[in-house]
Amino acid sequence: MTFDEWVRVNRLYERDVAKRLGVNPSHISRLRRGERNPTVETQRRIFEITDGQVTGNDWLGAGPRTSLVEPPSFRRHRRSRSTPLCGNMPLAAAEGD
Repeated sequence: MTFDEWVRVNRLYERDVAKRLGVNPSHISRLRRGERNPTVETQRRIFEITDGQVTGNDWLGAGPRTSLVEPPSFRRHRRSRSTPLCGNMPLAAAEGD
């Protein structure tokens, strides 16, 4: 369960959660939106107040809006010696200058 889900399921106000964690309510908002990652100490406190429903592993996705789609392949592209590096200037002409 994400931190945002836990706050919504329990129908809590960010200001109340912030008070229990000892942080600013705006920090709670940023955590919920995935704009910030909590410190190890804050993760520990969140684990405690959520009775273990939100763990340190729940932050590894970098936030609730992170897509879990597999990253694209990073294949090396072969380039022939005549392929321009930039603009319309062939590689051979660039080496001679």
